[in-house]
Amino acid sequence: MAALSSRMARCVLAVACCAVVLAGVAHSAAGASQRQKVLFFGDSLSFQAGPYLQKDFDAASTDVSLHLYPGTALCDWLPEIKALTRSTAPDVVVLQFIGNHYTRCIETSRNFVTQYGEDLGKAIARLRSIGVKSVVVDAGPTSPKAPWWSSLVETYRSVIISFHSRNVIYAAAADASVEGPQGSFVTTLQCLAVEVKYGKCDAGTQITVRASDEVHFCPVPIPSAGTELVACPVYASGAYRFAKGLARAVWTLDPATDPYRRT
Repeated sequence: MAALSSRMARCVLAVACCAVVLAGVAHSAAGASQRQKVLFFGDSLSFQAGPYLQKDFDAASTDVSLHLYPGTALCDWLPEIKALTRSTAPDVVVLQFIGNHYTRCIETSRNFVTQYGEDLGKAIARLRSIGVKSVVVDAGPTSPKAPWWSSLVETYRSVIISFHSRNVIYAAAADASVEGPQGSFVTTLQCLAVEVKYGKCDAGTQITVRASDEVHFCPVPIPSAGTELVACPVYASGAYRFAKGLARAVWTLDPATDPYRRT
């Protein structure tokens, strides 16, 4: 677990550095204090969507922090969530986990789906107690390789309902953005207008949205780099769509984070 924690820390640092580069400009302390803060916790699905998530928010108005690591469960991030205080609390927190259950905090659980529900309840309660205004929850799109997926989504929704708040929601639209009719699993979808515009595919054609492992988004094999994490080396339509779906959920709860809003 120590090794995993070390790798997670390096991942968070690397993503944070990437965010600084993508921001491209420095802002005054006064300007920074007025920006909205959005914090993402997630697994490999959000990790692959990470580069697109950064572009879904305007750095001049929103600080985005990504705490993402493949293979992790929600319980792996509970220490970081518990460490947040009223002074460090973001405006919106996104929790995306498809149900990984192989790390130490969950691998011995008799019913890992039940534990996910309990951990989610703890996480949301903690976030609300320190002043987080909104929470977005998501498992990710359906996958035939995750037979527990529907049970996990149902568990997530039950926990969300128990908080009786319009500011705690499930990001169903993010999942649907890379699914077929009635939430079916698909490997390709119709090319988006923006993808045609930027030459990613031709109008009226299909584009790959899910990886060959039937879980992830990268349309090509990702080269190995030992213990280091490697991003998808090509454009990933599924990751782009999933990121946009998560971002829209955030925009709905906190319109000030929407870079396309009318001022």
